[in-house]
Amino acid sequence: MTESAAASYPERVREAMDRAAAAAFELSSEPAVGRAIMTLAAAVRQGGRILEIGTGLGVGTAWLVEGLETRPDVELVTIECDPQRAALAAQAAPAAPPSRTASFESDGSCSPTIASCSPR
Repeated sequence: MTESAAASYPERVREAMDRAAAAAFELSSEPAVGRAIMTLAAAVRQGGRILEIGTGLGVGTAWLVEGLETRPDVELVTIECDPQRAALAAQAAPAAPPSRTASFESDGSCSPTIASCSPR
């Protein structure tokens, strides 16, 4: 990522990317994916919820929060099984709007999960 490209990202996303780079974490959302999930988050139905499974170091979470910037009605819950990663990602939690719920779960006992959903 070039410096000029990074400068165009929202501040909380840049901070999360810096945290991931400092920890040599390479599984973060790519910027194009981040912009897509930011757009999808903004379109969640009123009073909706978003569940992110696999917080990593919070890059995807930062993109989601950016998409929800004008959506205090939407709850965001994010789950990370690795306690060290969860602790690093939680450092960004104060940057989330106060009306948002962000949970960084990390008891280390996560097992493979299959998630499914259907429209109401």
